[in-house]
Amino acid sequence: MTYELLLIKPNGEEKTVTYENEPKLDEYQAMVGGNIEFVNLKFNGKRKDGIVNEEGLIKRLPINHRATKMYQEQNGFSSAPIVGTVVVLKNYLLS
Repeated sequence: MTYELLLIKPNGEEKTVTYENEPKLDEYQAMVGGNIEFVNLKFNGKRKDGIVNEEGLIKRLPINHRATKMYQEQNGFSSAPIVGTVVVLKNYLLS
C-alpha cells in the first residue's frame, strides 16, 4: 500500500507526499514542527484524519485558514483556529 499525505502550509501552499510504508512518529513530528495532535477534517466531502502541531497555538504559529475551514466543516465552529502546517491523511486512517 502507498500512503498519501497532503501537507497544507499556512500560506496556502499544498504538497502531496507519498510513502511506501506508513510514516513513523518522528516523520509526522518533522512535518508539523513538533509534537503532534490528531484532528478530524473534512477533505473532498469525507472525514479524514489530520495531524497538527500540539503546541501550535502556544508557539503562535500562523493561522492555517484552509485547514481551519476543513476542521469547522467536519466539527462545527470553534473559537480556536488551526495553526501551522497540517498533514491530511488522504488514503488511510491512523490505527
